[in-house]
Amino acid sequence: MLLSMTGFGESQKNQDGIRVHVEIKTVNNRFFKLSLHISDGYSLLESQIDSLLRQSIKRGTVQINVNVAKEFSSDNISFNASAMDAYWTALSAWAKKAGVNAIQPEALLTLPGVIENANSGKESNLDSDWIIIESAISEAAENLSAMRLREGEAMKRDLSANIAEIRAYLEQIRALAPNVPKNYASKLTERINAILSEQGVELDSKDIVREVAIFTDKCDISEEIVRLSCHLDQFDALLESNNAEGRKLDFLTQEMNRETNTIGSKANDLEIARRVIDIKAVIEKIREMVQNVE
Repeated sequence: MLLSMTGFGESQKNQDGIRVHVEIKTVNNRFFKLSLHISDGYSLLESQIDSLLRQSIKRGTVQINVNVAKEFSSDNISFNASAMDAYWTALSAWAKKAGVNAIQPEALLTLPGVIENANSGKESNLDSDWIIIESAISEAAENLSAMRLREGEAMKRDLSANIAEIRAYLEQIRALAPNVPKNYASKLTERINAILSEQGVELDSKDIVREVAIFTDKCDISEEIVRLSCHLDQFDALLESNNAEGRKLDFLTQEMNRETNTIGSKANDLEIARRVIDIKAVIEKIREMVQNVE
């Protein structure tokens, strides 16, 4: 199961005189990083929210907005006269200095701290409020996970196609590899004979054989082909597993790139070099995708 680190989930609960609206957005990150915005009076719930989200999110930057509002009644409405006076004094002084019309008192009622729910966010209500808040966050997290899973399935299909493309290029390299020493021996013989014929000197075939043997050893890429093929198998196995971790996929991607570079530097063949370039282009696409896998 492949999970994308990018997603969005939303939920809303309206129960027992409390309305909770939750939005969760995630983007990729090497570690778990929580950014919480919650209504005033509920900041003490941060550790509980952190623990709740970690149950379904292993890593990534998690931005969560939790808006908690309680229904107002005559019993719990609180008018903060001190806040009203402070706003009025400051704004009246500004209006006089700026030369604007007097400010209407009702305009100040919507400013923070003037009209409050006297019970909002009180510690005595946190336990009962948490039951509703937890339910809303859990539902939003489920919606988030569903979106991340859908994106993960799409990424899995793309990654599988890319791995298959690399396999095809690797098979072409495997078929070309045995011809590299032969082509080198043929070209070497032609060049040396052309030079020596001008001097009237003949070359001992043993010298050619020895030189070709040294070259063959230097350009042998059989081990690299086997290792790259093994990395491809491991990558495919991870995609099909229930724990397709992005870190493991990223590590395998780095190893595939390393073996590909070694093949390109050792092979000393134009056709193989072209396949190496093709493989590296595909690996780069894989690398970009696995950066977003949880």
